[in-house]
Amino acid sequence: MVFQSTNSKIVCTIGPASNSKEVLTKMIEAGMDVARLNLSHADHITAKTTFDTIRAIDDTIAILYDLQG
Repeated sequence: MVFQSTNSKIVCTIGPASNSKEVLTKMIEAGMDVARLNLSHADHITAKTTFDTIRAIDDTIAILYDLQG
């Protein structure tokens, strides 16, 4: 069986339970392509800290900000 590359992406929502460097590293190692941050439930300081943590681990991961409304 031959597998073809697809344009599919794995999008993971980052919340309080997954907002540590250790968990984010495991998520990236498991294949996460996009980190989704729900700004309806996070302040800008938390979002910036999470952004910086993800960038420190891997600067190729896409970051999606989901805005309220």
